[in-house]
Amino acid sequence: MTGPASIDQDNFKKILSRNISLPLSIGALSAGLFVGLILYLLSTLSWVDHTQRVISNANEIAKLTSDMETGMRGFLITGDESFLQPYEIARSRIQRDISALSELVNDNRPQVERMKRIGGLQLQWTNFAQETIQAKRDKRAYEEAIRDGRGKSVTDEIRRETTAFIAVEQGLLAERTANARSTTLWSVVAYLVFTLAVSGLLAFFGRRELMGLSVTYAGVLQKQAKDAMLLEELDWLRTGQTQLAEHMIGQQVLGTLGRSVLGFLAQYLKVDVA
Repeated sequence: MTGPASIDQDNFKKILSRNISLPLSIGALSAGLFVGLILYLLSTLSWVDHTQRVISNANEIAKLTSDMETGMRGFLITGDESFLQPYEIARSRIQRDISALSELVNDNRPQVERMKRIGGLQLQWTNFAQETIQAKRDKRAYEEAIRDGRGKSVTDEIRRETTAFIAVEQGLLAERTANARSTTLWSVVAYLVFTLAVSGLLAFFGRRELMGLSVTYAGVLQKQAKDAMLLEELDWLRTGQTQLAEHMIGQQVLGTLGRSVLGFLAQYLKVDVA
């Protein structure tokens, strides 16, 4: 009985080791996949945030352009220098903001080229505005420059380019947002399916192996119980033989010996009549 018991014990150790080490290994792999998924999602979301920042900066540039135009118009109409305050603030910032926005979209060559055109057009309009404002200050004629529409045509072109720039970024934002949602959904579903599938397989094979061991050990215990019963019966026989021999010791007449033997057997065998 030592051989099978040793083999079963070895099998039990292997199964126990496998059902501990394998889940731990798969858990580590699952954790690695989860971390990779999180990093990928963070990267995708960072691009979404980047695009939103680009759109916000482009809208700010459009606002600065509008502030410059509004400030110049107010000054030309009223001659009040206070109207030029938003114009001067916007003029000091706009080229710097255009350069910063070009850096933000340096991975997108068409958008960089569009920002260069906006910057050139803005510089052209600023020169026109400065000449017109100076003419107003010097009390020189400036109405003809306004009427010929040179400034308006440049302004309209700036607005078209800015609108096109923002439209491209809004398309990228929609695409990246959709990709982020799709990636998140499918990644989570795939991760859950993988986790549930692996857990189910581990549970299935682990249960099957443990059930096999349970059957083996049940057989061993049943055999041990039979052996114990046999040993108990042998002990009962030996004890009876010993006690019977004690009742037959000595020189007894046949009748006395018979009564002694029959009385012991009746008592030992637990029968009513002998």
